[in-house]
Amino acid sequence: MKISVVVPLYNVGSYVLRCLNSIINQTLVEEVECIIVNDCSTDKSLEIVNLRLSNYVGPISFHILHHEKNRGLAAARNTGLQAATGEYIIFIDSDDYCELTMLEEMYNKAVVDNADIIVADFYETYQQSDSYRIQTNFKSLEDYLENVISGNSIAALWNKLIKRSLFSSNNIRWVEGLNVGEDYYSATRICLCAKKITAIPKAYVHYVRYNENSYTNNMNKRTFEDVMTVIEYVISYFQQRNVYKKYETFFMYRKILLKRDMIFISSSKLQKQWIYLYPEATPYIMSCSMLTLYSRFFLWIACYKCLPIYNFMRYLWEKKHYTIDKIS
Repeated sequence: MKISVVVPLYNVGSYVLRCLNSIINQTLVEEVECIIVNDCSTDKSLEIVNLRLSNYVGPISFHILHHEKNRGLAAARNTGLQAATGEYIIFIDSDDYCELTMLEEMYNKAVVDNADIIVADFYETYQQSDSYRIQTNFKSLEDYLENVISGNSIAALWNKLIKRSLFSSNNIRWVEGLNVGEDYYSATRICLCAKKITAIPKAYVHYVRYNENSYTNNMNKRTFEDVMTVIEYVISYFQQRNVYKKYETFFMYRKILLKRDMIFISSSKLQKQWIYLYPEATPYIMSCSMLTLYSRFFLWIACYKCLPIYNFMRYLWEKKHYTIDKIS
């Protein structure tokens, strides 16, 4: 088997048919399996999948696995990974969809370059438009790992074709119960363990941003706490491998990005809690080039407990752009 495509399934009735068709109609279909993991969907997602596959007679081998209870995205990916048999594996979210040449072009690139990881660009897809997101402007595996750690490159696995042996040889799994930031945990470990990475400067996956039920579109205090937990897990792993000091600055940048997001969309009560988070990262704010100078100054003001000034500046920003729904 060349490629395993793992698709977690949970309450995506409005989107899953498009996702499924984008897999069925791939230009590479020989020696491809698609593992769909139903995480106890309560809508018509499974019914839609079954109906579509009942009419499918092509060479892709489809498998539908079922959880006895809802266990979350991380668990669904673990289930799919455990069942996979392909030389390479890719994880596609069931509300996203793919360009039809994705598997063929990424697999051919993997074979030619003998690569462990193949990274592509992606589309951030809204209801009326696509926004092209470049992810392939790295110079080496080391450079890419630094980008992923810092948050400068997306940690998601749906724009990466990965040699499956990287997971099995290094015991890489997702932490069940953590469903936001979960790919940061796996992607950083995969990059640390890989020997060769290659890039295709072309977008294949449409990352849908208008599904109101998706984890990333429902940020709250718990989701931020999940991301904080994942960061600590990754730091602990790097410390165990005796390589944390080498990447410490990039972990500080990741903490800064998280802190910025938490303070920016939080109510005043939570803001007072978040400004004390990650004090060790505060000295790195002004050197964090991933943020504009304006954003760095914004965050620096907040972290040095000048919240009234910060919130006034945020008010002016919102008045010019749009209102942020605060979390409490």
